[in-house]
Amino acid sequence: MDRSYLTPEEIADYTIGTGVKKANRTEIQQFMLAILAGAFIAMGAIASNTAIHDISNPGISKLVAGAVFSVGLLMVVIAGAELFTGNCLLSLALLEKKISLYQMIKNLFLVYLGNFIGAHYQSASCYLRQYHRRLFNRRRHLLVYF
Repeated sequence: MDRSYLTPEEIADYTIGTGVKKANRTEIQQFMLAILAGAFIAMGAIASNTAIHDISNPGISKLVAGAVFSVGLLMVVIAGAELFTGNCLLSLALLEKKISLYQMIKNLFLVYLGNFIGAHYQSASCYLRQYHRRLFNRRRHLLVYF
């Protein structure tokens, strides 16, 4: 009978193999994928907050927020982006001596910094879009009166 699941040992081996692949990526690959992941998570958070803005029922708003935010996580998984929380599992590869401590710390630093930059870029661009929209509406409003 075929199994449609992995045993815990197989999951650990797969996680270690993935950790080795992530640690052996170039610095620019790690950093760019981390920026993407930060932007995707920020997009999910912004969309989640936007979706629940006018929902007064707290239970429904939490349900909608969770459903919409998970789209950001799905984008991270589909794109193969580097999210800091997932890269913390590099510690398994370190414990099995498949990667060095330097590789793990370098990866975690680059990914954390990239996630930070991606999330802040996304939130800044959202803010600036709203700012320019308000500025444009003011100008249009002034043109009507002048």
